[in-house]
Amino acid sequence: MRTLFLDCSFGVSGDMLISSLLGHLKDESEFRKKLDDIKCPNEVEVEIETTKRYHVKGKTFRIICENNLQSRCLDDIIKIIESGNLSQEIKQKSIKAFSLLADAESAVHGISKDKVHFHEIGAVDTIFDIVGFYILLDLLCIDKVVNTHVNLGSGKFICEHGEMPVPGPAVLEIMKGRNIISEGEEGERATPTGAVLICASSVDTDGLPKGKLISYGYGFGEKKFKDGNYLRSVIVDGQSCTDDYVYLLECNIDDMTGEQLGYAFEKLMEAGALDVWQQPLHMKKNRVGIKLSVLCLEKDDFVNLIFKHTTTRGIRISGVHRKIRGDSSFKIKDGIKIKVTGNMEKPEFEDVKCEAEKRDVSIKKIYNKLEEHNEH
Repeated sequence: MRTLFLDCSFGVSGDMLISSLLGHLKDESEFRKKLDDIKCPNEVEVEIETTKRYHVKGKTFRIICENNLQSRCLDDIIKIIESGNLSQEIKQKSIKAFSLLADAESAVHGISKDKVHFHEIGAVDTIFDIVGFYILLDLLCIDKVVNTHVNLGSGKFICEHGEMPVPGPAVLEIMKGRNIISEGEEGERATPTGAVLICASSVDTDGLPKGKLISYGYGFGEKKFKDGNYLRSVIVDGQSCTDDYVYLLECNIDDMTGEQLGYAFEKLMEAGALDVWQQPLHMKKNRVGIKLSVLCLEKDDFVNLIFKHTTTRGIRISGVHRKIRGDSSFKIKDGIKIKVTGNMEKPEFEDVKCEAEKRDVSIKKIYNKLEEHNEH
């Protein structure tokens, strides 16, 4: 499992995340090519630079676009993302992040979600930050993202509504339930875009994960804080093994809707469960129910999540010894991500589907082409 560790001790923003992840790439051309697949109606220029600040070498990322003072609502931005030549997974994750951002703005301003408008420059910048982040996770073949406590900053900042305390209301709303700190020189350390990418894609951790250190990167923010303004990222590959011990958590439920169970399923997977599945049951009083099963490495957090998001009164817990083929890794072949586990290789379906749609051919033809390359 390839885990991306994000050190947010100096804060987090969209451009800091992008810049830091760019440090893991040997060649930025594929990233730039995929950014071109974002069908933004504005004329956009992408600036990526390597520089040295705070005694370390890192990257900066900047979007330059024309300013026509137009504003966009969430539906407008979703249409832009959907129209792009991107994988369905990248589109779905990007739209989810934008939806969370709109939820936060709706809550703090007391308006309905469909009334939230993003200023033109901010909208374009945020589109490239959010979509670019998920493009990089895909290119780097990241399985899981974890982060330290997020530094939100302190003091005051000036916005279109006047002078406000740091952190701003949108960041506070987004970061509810997550681990935060406020340290260092006064100023805004976390932006709404950075906060929403953390909350949509990452889980809190106390330190670097165990495993083999693959690469690291430093991404600099625009502001010049004396104590530092960069985000450090590290990619760690988990130790290979053929045996491990995991927990199986199970419970029977007959009084929740499909939507509620789907939400619980999503939360368990986001928290890092190895697997989650549901099986239909015929229960007492002739009720139709489901058995919810969760496979995980550590049981306590998942027990709490099951109690939080379901109506079950009890959870059956058992230790399971499992034999595994080996750790998974990824490689790219003909622009398609291939999952390699032990001696088995399997193309990622979403990449195959995207390539088939791009070339206007059948999915079978893409699979056959990959097989031909294997034979040679």
